[in-house]
Amino acid sequence: MNIQNITIDNSLEYYLKLLATEGGGKWSDELLDACDAGEYTAGLIIALAACEGQGLKPDRQILRATLASPWCEEGCDADAIARHMLDTAAYPNP
Repeated sequence: MNIQNITIDNSLEYYLKLLATEGGGKWSDELLDACDAGEYTAGLIIALAACEGQGLKPDRQILRATLASPWCEEGCDADAIARHMLDTAAYPNP
């Protein structure tokens, strides 16, 4: 899937499923509340901080789409976490 085709709703839905399944539901309620309120920037911060805190590794395409999203402003917490996750330290080459 091309990152231009991944919407903010797609990204947040992905993070919600990741947190609900692999993260044992931790932070999924907070993320859902932010999404329901249309707080997409807060939703990305919650999602990425929760993934980072739990050692979850989101799909690279989703991370790239997150960085390309207008809801992920350069320098914000979500931007910093997503960039860190894409760093080779977070995703070592096989």
